[in-house]
Order: sequence, then structure tokens, then C-alpha cells
Amino acid sequence: MSLVAQLIVNGIIAGSTYALVAIGLTMVFGILHFINFSHGELVMLGAYFTLALISIELSLPISISIAILLVVLVGLITDIMVFKPLRNQKADSLSLLIASIGVSIVLQSLAQLCWGRDIKVLDLPPATPIEFFGASITLVQIVMIFTVAATMFLLFAYLNFTRIGTALRATSDNEEMARVVGIDNDRVIMVLWIISSAFAAIGGILIGINTNLQIGMGLLILIKALAAIIIGSVGNIRGALIGGMVIGLSENFALIALPSQYKDAVAFTIMILVLLLKPEGIFGYKERVG
Repeated sequence: MSLVAQLIVNGIIAGSTYALVAIGLTMVFGILHFINFSHGELVMLGAYFTLALISIELSLPISISIAILLVVLVGLITDIMVFKPLRNQKADSLSLLIASIGVSIVLQSLAQLCWGRDIKVLDLPPATPIEFFGASITLVQIVMIFTVAATMFLLFAYLNFTRIGTALRATSDNEEMARVVGIDNDRVIMVLWIISSAFAAIGGILIGINTNLQIGMGLLILIKALAAIIIGSVGNIRGALIGGMVIGLSENFALIALPSQYKDAVAFTIMILVLLLKPEGIFGYKERVG
């Protein structure tokens, strides 16, 4: 088995998942102009809802579908109860960010009450690895990669070929002008939360399938997603995709020289270097969805 080929495969699997989470995070920033720290807890809830549904002997596809819907519902409720009232009061980005930290703490505490702090795994049949160009990969991991690719393709198609997608991009470019030309900003923001929450849920489910579940998993994934959007430029979906892949591949190739316990530090290191050397990211500051 080729070490380089295996690291590439592992990096693509991890990077595609980080990209999925980062896209939801950067879309919220592109339109609402704040970093949603509770996004990581939506990732965590996606995995834990799936765990709960599988435990009552629902099939995996049904469990995943219901889990995504539940996370979307949580995302919409947090917007209605917390973020929308703050927007109506003309709260600034810092106030929204602090509120999102509060939401994150509440969601994590509720999850801990339900499932405890022990590490858990999804009860799935063992996967048989296959050889692919010198690397070992399971059928589940192949499905994960294609799922991420299909999800991103559908998002780009939705943003570019539907009326509401055009409205999302217009609102991201200039919210006041979008309102003047008759775009319903409340509807746009509702769709934004649906997409962002769904992407977080899918990311969490894929992470849960590929590794394990921890109540605190959301924070680590959030930091890696944040590093991805800083690399690719905040508010830029293509940048988030590339940034996620950079983080995934970098932390896996770092294993050549570093012990595995230091792998997670790679995302922090890259984020700091980008902020120091090219703070505008790969594509420059471009606070728009698309």
C-alpha cells in the first residue's frame, strides 16, 4: 500500500467533510456578516440525532433524512428565537457572534444531558476495505466522497439557476439594493438557514460514520471550517471548498513528520500563517455567496 496514496485518500475524505461544514458557515457570514459559533453544534447534533434514530432500529437512510430535518429545524428555531430579534434591533456583528456562542453552549449542554460525554460510535455493519491505486478505502468512504460532491453540485446549481438562488447572491452582494428591487429578505434568510443547517448536519453525519461521536466534536470541526474559510476568503463558497481540501490534505500529510496527536494543530497553524501572510485569503475579501 502506498503511503502517499493513502494520505491523499484520507485527506480528500477529511477535506470534503470540512468543506461541507465551511460552506454553511461562510454562507451565513456572506449574508448576515457574523461567524456563527453555534454552527459546530449543528454538526454535532447531526451525528447524535442519527445515532438516536439508528438506536430505535430505523434504517440508515431514513435516520439520516430525519436527522437532517431535525437539525434544520433547530437552525430555524435558533434564528427565530435569537438571531432575528437581534437583527430587528440592528445588533452589530459582535453582538450576533456573542449570541451564537451562547447558543452553542446551550445546545452542547442539552446534548450532554441527552447523551452524556462518553465517546459513542454509530452501530453500522463493518466495512470491508478495497485497494484503490495503492490506497485502502471502504465503500462507505467512497459513498461519502460522492455524497459531498453531489451536495456541492446541487448547491452551485441551486444558487445559479433558481430564482431564490439568485436572490441569495443578490442579497449577499447588496442587502439594501436587494430589498429595493423587491427581494424578500426574510425568505432569503430562512432559505439561508435551511441550507447552512443541512450542510452542517450532513457534515456531522459523515464525520460520525467515518470516525466517532463526542459532545465536544463541534468546536474542533468549527475551528477547521473557520480555517478553511479564512484560507479561501470569507463569504466565498468556492474558497471554502478549496480551503477545506487544503486543511484535510495538510493535516494528513503532516503525519509523515508529526505524531498523530498533533494533527489537529495543523489547521490552527495554517490559519495563523494565512492571517499573517495573506489575510484576505486566496480569492481576496469577497463577502458574497457564490
